[in-house]
Amino acid sequence: MKKALATAMVILTVLCLFTACKKDGSGKDSTDTDDIKVVDLSTTREREETTAPKANKNITVSIPKAFVESKAGGDIEKYAATYGYKILRETDGSITMKMDGMTYSFMLSGVGMDTIIALGDIVDSDEYPFAVKLGDYNSDFSYILMLIDTDKYEGNPSYKELAELIGLCGLYYQYFTIEKDNRCEVILASEKSGKVLYRDIYTD
Repeated sequence: MKKALATAMVILTVLCLFTACKKDGSGKDSTDTDDIKVVDLSTTREREETTAPKANKNITVSIPKAFVESKAGGDIEKYAATYGYKILRETDGSITMKMDGMTYSFMLSGVGMDTIIALGDIVDSDEYPFAVKLGDYNSDFSYILMLIDTDKYEGNPSYKELAELIGLCGLYYQYFTIEKDNRCEVILASEKSGKVLYRDIYTD
């Protein structure tokens, strides 16, 4: 991959090391997607902020050992230095992060910005110049829509590989949340028609 994909590729490489990225099915292209065939490009999903914890509420976030020991494990220390939360190293190699509700909200804002940067790296990649655009996403990155200019996209990487990379970016964000039902639906759709080119749901 080109340099522009560096951030996203780090996320992809790291997550492949510690999560068996499961999918609801083997992925669906435009020929066998029964439930979603066309995306309405005139609307976007609401990105309302999730209910923020009370500022003085104690928040605990657990990070698994494999993430801690991966290259992305350094992000835990980076966010701790920035936002001032406490890190407890457990005997099983995992990390427990303790913070108040306000710190948790600030931390997630930072993780969200890094996730958007990673998605931007995909969009800006020299692999497919001007062929991929970020169409829509929701606040917890459990849904990400990418628009494809099929006239410019040369199919490398494949839609499946591209969707997996995008899905793992969404899962990266969710590892820092108190919710552990990690799930990211990725839809690749034609920029012109909204026709679904590929769709899959990724879980950890």
